[in-house]
Amino acid sequence: MTRQTARDEILRVAVEIIDEHGEAALRMADVAERAGVAIALISHHYMSREGLITEAQMTRFRRLPFLDNERIEEGLMATSEVAEFRSGMRALTRDVIGSARAAFRMERVTVIASSFGRDDLTERLRAATGEITDGLERVIALAQRVGFVRPEFDPRAISLAVQAYAIGLVIADLDPARPDDDRLAEVIEAFLDGVFVPA
Repeated sequence: MTRQTARDEILRVAVEIIDEHGEAALRMADVAERAGVAIALISHHYMSREGLITEAQMTRFRRLPFLDNERIEEGLMATSEVAEFRSGMRALTRDVIGSARAAFRMERVTVIASSFGRDDLTERLRAATGEITDGLERVIALAQRVGFVRPEFDPRAISLAVQAYAIGLVIADLDPARPDDDRLAEVIEAFLDGVFVPA
């Protein structure tokens, strides 16, 4: 096993353990055993349990949002009509609302919560959030230039609002009287309709 392969496997196992049992269950001996490496190799690559947790939490945090940014950009590039782009965004909204995303929402919330009191993880999360927001802002600014999104709104503010509603759906996931996906989508689409140029 090469050094990079070993490093990747250690990280994969750490993420898997946190996904399955939570951060408190992550033990260096368990990671070493499951990854098929010596504990010293984990320390070599990640310095400490804390360093490994930081890397694992960052991997968990980054898993999903970049895919959505790419999907929005692909939808933008594939159409020349605002109505068609809005239709694609409605489909994305339905995906984001769906129960399949509930685990990802909770995952992001738990990663954010785990950064409390951990300056290194907090700074890494700030940087990652900035990158995610930069990417979405760039796509929204492009949508403004082609005339799909109203130009008077700040594209970064739109990007942050979209991310806020997406992660905020964790509240809906916990609500025992949660409205169905169609009712939630109606409200979110009303918001989105406010930023789109009328068809």
